[in-house]
Amino acid sequence: MRRRIGRAATFVAIALLLSGCANSDVQAYRKDPHAYLKELVYCENNWAALKDTPKCQAAMQINEEMFPEWHP
Repeated sequence: MRRRIGRAATFVAIALLLSGCANSDVQAYRKDPHAYLKELVYCENNWAALKDTPKCQAAMQINEEMFPEWHP
């Protein structure tokens, strides 16, 4: 039983570490909600010009995690 729990905990830890490495902006926005909301509003107001920038994609990724059915 302990071996199963240890493997599951290891798997979860590795998954969290790998998901965090994908985009440093996502991690920064998770730590600073004010910056995330500011970027999200800026992206929404300038969607046509900014939709492909890394910061805008990070803000949209967090927004999609929080509100799965929302789309700009």
